[in-house]
Amino acid sequence: MTPPNANNSDPSTTNTLTVLHYHHSPLNSNTKRAQSRIHRNNECVAGNFNNSLCEPDRDIRGYLMSCTLDGHDLNYERTCAPNEVCIQMSEDLVFGRSRPSDVAWCVSTEVFVKLEDVERLPDGSFSIPTVMEALLPRPWTTTVAVDTLLAHADGSALKASKMQLVPFRNDPVARYVARQCTDCSRLAVQPFPDGAVGIEVQIALATAWVGMALYICSFASALAG
Repeated sequence: MTPPNANNSDPSTTNTLTVLHYHHSPLNSNTKRAQSRIHRNNECVAGNFNNSLCEPDRDIRGYLMSCTLDGHDLNYERTCAPNEVCIQMSEDLVFGRSRPSDVAWCVSTEVFVKLEDVERLPDGSFSIPTVMEALLPRPWTTTVAVDTLLAHADGSALKASKMQLVPFRNDPVARYVARQCTDCSRLAVQPFPDGAVGIEVQIALATAWVGMALYICSFASALAG
């Protein structure tokens, strides 16, 4: 699965990471066209829904559905469509505490917008400061959750030696607490801190690959006014 709007540089290079962003809000999700491109996985064939969890170690489309029937937990491995990626959401942040916390969303790669191609630094890492505030449709500028996913061009998960996310404000001095993971392909900031306008992503890779992509998905609260 080639990232949408992937870079047009020399295909032999492994020094470029394509960064893509999608912002989900009530304003851009209430049409049939939008609903066909992004959907929640929260319906069980039988029983009551517990949660659904993306499984990036399987691939960037895989997720695990958990349901309860007659007191027994039932788990199903499922997969988003070939042109989709699995994005993890804490739905209580968006819809309120009445919703289950963890829900896997299938999001079409067509809704992601290319932000830039980032060159690899001499130490082998990538540094991506992304100001999301400018991309958000007003008045829905309150971002409550962000999920990031690192992928190979073929749609498999790309594991970084280390990933770090640091939300930031317009004040260049002020920084929020960083989120980190090692040997991982996915990292989220949920809840996203009040006042933050963007997120800086630091990625360390032992090996770089052709067609690497970083998917950034941000969510606005349906309760925002």
